[in-house]
Amino acid sequence: MYARDGELIDISDSGAAIRAQFPQSSGEFLAFVLRWNEESILLRGRVVRTAVHRTMPMTDSGMPKIEHHIAVEFVGLPPHSVDQLKRLTATVH
Repeated sequence: MYARDGELIDISDSGAAIRAQFPQSSGEFLAFVLRWNEESILLRGRVVRTAVHRTMPMTDSGMPKIEHHIAVEFVGLPPHSVDQLKRLTATVH
């Protein structure tokens, strides 16, 4: 998943919730870059949960907009990414 394909909903030291345009499968591994202020943080994780949400307003065709909410558990992060993530989560929680 690329950063342009998703929007961060929530984040912690152990994982993130992401709103995405495209579905992901549970158990799938993702690598993505989170841009926060002037930093880019390389994150890797395993999809642990997915859910489809239909939202308002409707699309131009009158159908509800579909979003995919994805829960990711971070795995195998390089030390530099762990340090960046700890600084980021300290500022948002």
